[in-house]
Amino acid sequence: MTPDGHAGEDELAPRSGSQLRAEALILLRDGLNAHLDPDTLPAEPRSDGRLARRRAAYHAAIAACSDFRARLDAAPRPLLERAAEAGLAAPTPA
Repeated sequence: MTPDGHAGEDELAPRSGSQLRAEALILLRDGLNAHLDPDTLPAEPRSDGRLARRRAAYHAAIAACSDFRARLDAAPRPLLERAAEAGLAAPTPA
């Protein structure tokens, strides 16, 4: 705490990081449940609100990805090939 009673920068960082992780895990869980078990999703308080639209877009993005069947049927590819396809730079030898 600072002399005037406010929390210092170091005191807020761990708590805000934990809050972000918790919110990310909730979003991930809800995104997976939207496709695996939609009945478990909590009801949106405002189904026409900005947050509801953003969640729906996130759920649609998850649905647009490959499903587990496609990943199981796919032939394994080397890591460098996948990295190049994703536009990532190849790791440099140490």
